[in-house]
Amino acid sequence: MIWRTIATAITLALWGGLTNILSPIATLGLGKQAVQQLNPSDFDYIQTMGVFAAYRGVDWLITFLGVVAVFSLWIGPIRRALNSKETGAGAATIFAVALGAMAFAPSPAHSYYDKQDYAEWRNIGANQSAFLIPAVGDNRTGQAQFGSAAYLDTKKVPAKRVQIPHVKLENSGLFSNVYVPAATLIIVPRDPVYREWTNAQDKGTNKAKEGFTCESKDSLNITTAIAISATVSEENAHKFLYNFGVEPVPGDPAAPEVIFASVNTGVSLSKVMDTVVRGKVHAALCEAMGGRVLDDVIQQKREIMKEVNDGVKEYATPLGITIGFVGLAGSLDYDSTIQNAINHVYTSKRIAEAAESLAPALPVMQQEADIQVKKGIAEGIKTKGIPTLPSFVVLPQSWIDAAGAFFNSAGK
Repeated sequence: MIWRTIATAITLALWGGLTNILSPIATLGLGKQAVQQLNPSDFDYIQTMGVFAAYRGVDWLITFLGVVAVFSLWIGPIRRALNSKETGAGAATIFAVALGAMAFAPSPAHSYYDKQDYAEWRNIGANQSAFLIPAVGDNRTGQAQFGSAAYLDTKKVPAKRVQIPHVKLENSGLFSNVYVPAATLIIVPRDPVYREWTNAQDKGTNKAKEGFTCESKDSLNITTAIAISATVSEENAHKFLYNFGVEPVPGDPAAPEVIFASVNTGVSLSKVMDTVVRGKVHAALCEAMGGRVLDDVIQQKREIMKEVNDGVKEYATPLGITIGFVGLAGSLDYDSTIQNAINHVYTSKRIAEAAESLAPALPVMQQEADIQVKKGIAEGIKTKGIPTLPSFVVLPQSWIDAAGAFFNSAGK
């Protein structure tokens, strides 16, 4: 019995040692091999699946040999215990052997942190950039990015399904270990984002009042709306991740399911647009308007928006954000008293311009009116004995009565 116990201890130690040696090697190897799936190569995919299968085969082989070795040492006592009426000692022996086997039996993982090693697949869409990063070791040179741009250049659609490899995490359980990812997949959506920030209730991205209010150099308030579009290009996806990171995995940050998450998604560009980019737009707009008096703001809207556009692009590009455009999405609005004054000035200018344009024609119009008056008088005398004036000439009633009396007396 003593020699069996010693032999069992040695066997279990060897079993555990082999497993501990295999685990870090497999973590390094599988993590680096997994990134080969992103290559546009059939051979790399077949090779990667072969390496995954080989690891699982070696893991199960070590486990099988360990179980066989321990069972071989205790097959005699187990048989005698089962045949003996005094089953107490036999039952204890069987329990000890089973407990030892459980302690070193393989117990791989699903998705993040699990005792079962199920295949974990993820899709990379045509509108997504993706990075597959080994979990440990030299993951700076070992990681890879899915080359969507290369597909685009050859008029192909970029899409890929990749498998996340799992390895046993030693000392992660009392009686058995769990499997965790050997690599992490990070996905960055590239969907264009459009925002229209306005105070109007019948348009805009959101129902809330999101217009911008700034102050001119002469301290007058100006409110307006802004339209903007942006995206994250593949060549700048790493910058975007560096500056904004990934969406938090739901749950306790200290929980294994969160720590060993195998797939992460970059922070939403929509969220970034509504926070830091919106703040930059507001600052740039107010800086441009604040350096101009109100009249210049009205006259130089094009120049102002060019300054805003350039400033926002200069700010966003190093962050990994590509700005499509920044422009006005509505009129410039002012306080009611200012608006009324602007309307009055505009109306007065238009009236003055109309009067000025008619000035050269007044002498001609006056001569034409004199001719029409004389023709009317002559025509009236000829046909009715009473002068007739053009319809546009209005005479006082006393003049008309006096003229009628004169012509009546002359006729007699």
